[in-house]
Amino acid sequence: MAEKEKPTYEDLEAQILQLKSENKQNRLLDHYNMLLKASEDMITIHEPNGKYLYYNGPTCYAISPEEIVGKMPHDIFEKEVSDKLMVAFNKVKNSGKSESIEVHLDWLGQKNWFSEYIYPFKNEAGEVIEIVKVCRDINNRKITEQEVKKQNETLLESERSYRDVVETSSDLISVVDGKGKILFINYASKKFYGLPPEACLGTSVFDFIHSEDKKYTKAKFKKWQHSKNNNFHFENRQVNISGEILETEWKVNIQRKGKKLVK
Repeated sequence: MAEKEKPTYEDLEAQILQLKSENKQNRLLDHYNMLLKASEDMITIHEPNGKYLYYNGPTCYAISPEEIVGKMPHDIFEKEVSDKLMVAFNKVKNSGKSESIEVHLDWLGQKNWFSEYIYPFKNEAGEVIEIVKVCRDINNRKITEQEVKKQNETLLESERSYRDVVETSSDLISVVDGKGKILFINYASKKFYGLPPEACLGTSVFDFIHSEDKKYTKAKFKKWQHSKNNNFHFENRQVNISGEILETEWKVNIQRKGKKLVK
């Protein structure tokens, strides 16, 4: 059976506002309790200064209204959390607009993540006379987000390390497309070709092959592209911009998608 979708904060706000307008004299009694007790969230009502006037929450949170009502956030939570709540309360009181924050607080002996949706009740003059706070457990979602972030950071660091190794290698490492155009080349290009990497990009890998080996290398190049194998060992002569001839030994890996060759 699919899990019942929780109402949005805006849905709860609209329902409570409707009940308040229908039941102005008894706003904290029967109709409120029916709605609030049906919620899986912790819902509290506050004076504009943050003092708790009302509490309702599921039994799983193991806290009673007597432990909350009449207190201030700093009486209940550690300073970092209470300060964050008070800043949000003051914003709602002064702006008359809702605020959403996330807090990581000690609850039942362990740290849990909660989202806090805080919005105002106003009188006919538009003054904020009460503040409602809907507290929702987002711990599982937050842990998943943090794990994904950690995995992404690890992957990024791995990619950076790999690139550092490739770019600082004393061996010439290059990536060329199916026509032999250089797409990437590491800093060893200075040693082999006498040119920095940026000067090699977009040029043809065949431009640096000894004239006597060029026809042979192009034939091999075409053969690799049509072969079922992906890895090859190859030797030829390269010529740098000073005319110096270099005997080179290549390990060639072909990536079939896009016909890129890594050498």
